[in-house]
Amino acid sequence: MAQTSSDNGVIPSLDGLRAVSISIVLVSHAGYGNVVPGGLGVTIFFFLSGYLITTLLLDERKRSGRIDIGKFYIRRAFRLFPPLITLSRRRFRSVPSRSGPS
Repeated sequence: MAQTSSDNGVIPSLDGLRAVSISIVLVSHAGYGNVVPGGLGVTIFFFLSGYLITTLLLDERKRSGRIDIGKFYIRRAFRLFPPLITLSRRRFRSVPSRSGPS
């Protein structure tokens, strides 16, 4: 198994690869898609995500002898929803109101 820094499943050595994959997508969206294909960054990011999720599930199976998919998705929701809600609130606050003078 991969070396994790703690019980939360973080693999520090992959953080750099995730940053590179996101950078590839950003560079592509900045107009350099003919030089740096954004699809490559997406492919790398999804590959790493699949690897990390599989590692988490295998670690759970090793610890408890089984994989509880329901608990897995609850843990994912608690990890992903707070930043999603924060980002959504900031985004919708910055949208100008369409109700103007009639």
